[in-house]
Amino acid sequence: MRLCHPHRLAAVLAALSAFALAHGQSPSESTDFPALNAQATQTRLPGKFVWADLYTDNPAEAAKFYGGLFGWTARPHERNGRTHIVMSNNGQPIAAIVGRKASSANHTARWIAFISVSDAAAAISAANQAGGKTLAPSHSFSGLGMRAIVADPDGAPIGLMQSGSGDPADFPSKDGDWAWFELFSKHPQAEGQFYASVFHYEVSADGRANKESHYILATGDSHRGGIQPLGAEPDAQPDWLPFIQVGDIDATIAHASNLGGQVVAPPTAPELASRFAIMSDSTGGVFGIVQFVNDTNPATTSALGTSTNSH
Repeated sequence: MRLCHPHRLAAVLAALSAFALAHGQSPSESTDFPALNAQATQTRLPGKFVWADLYTDNPAEAAKFYGGLFGWTARPHERNGRTHIVMSNNGQPIAAIVGRKASSANHTARWIAFISVSDAAAAISAANQAGGKTLAPSHSFSGLGMRAIVADPDGAPIGLMQSGSGDPADFPSKDGDWAWFELFSKHPQAEGQFYASVFHYEVSADGRANKESHYILATGDSHRGGIQPLGAEPDAQPDWLPFIQVGDIDATIAHASNLGGQVVAPPTAPELASRFAIMSDSTGGVFGIVQFVNDTNPATTSALGTSTNSH
């Protein structure tokens, strides 16, 4: 999907103010981003997915979509003349929606996930040595901490975050939370080696029949994400897909359609205690939704079947 030319900044800010007022938020902007932990702990969980950015040419529309669909609240923050709309779920900051630059207007809206690291500079160096490439060098975001974006050897972008307040503790995900992250890759096994070397994941084969080329990324007892082969479509590109937990996948799809979203891949039948689907938002950003169910054997869990400590 191709997007329209970016809105002028004044129009975007006006729309943001209207959206913020409608949701009980102050339209004033802050230069300080919210910390991942309201009470700083300095606890680090390297390998945990802790954040995601949506880059789109219509951030106000995207904020309206995700707020309407998941109940996320929005608050604009200003950095170097560029507005970031920070989205929170039940008061926990989890994402930002960022307006694309004019030079990026012909690119599709996309989510970029961020993985916790203890040392951003060391992680960037490790990524480059392992065959990756720096896309955005490390920068300090007041409140959030140090952030950077690299590309893995297949070209899929992935963010690094060294939180300034420590990482949120592992906990069972709730509706509206990030629940899983899946990498679609041309070379799943080689990509697993890259992520193991940079983020110190334990990489294991999925183990299910017909899933020989699927891999699970874990730290200790926590499954963090997965890797599977990229589809055969001519325009398919390696990328990470974030999944958001929902209580009713069918109702969420119906609601998303009313908000301007579209179904990319319809809901699956229950498998490993979960159902999932892939959607696009009203600006073209692609994301997944997952509903955890209780009518399958909870002892047989892997990939999207692990709702606890999965993100």
